[in-house]
Amino acid sequence: MSTDWEPYFHLRSSHGKVIATSAIFPSTLSREQAIKRVQRIAPNAVVEDQS
Repeated sequence: MSTDWEPYFHLRSSHGKVIATSAIFPSTLSREQAIKRVQRIAPNAVVEDQS
């Protein structure tokens, strides 16, 4: 978890639960690029229910 306002993001399930937390990025731009990559790749991701 960031304590100095470092850029990172949470990946949330369709129910709003945090299911992953990213690494801390060196810049807001690199965080935004990573979010776009996840959005592009996620529709093809395998879903594994571990509940």
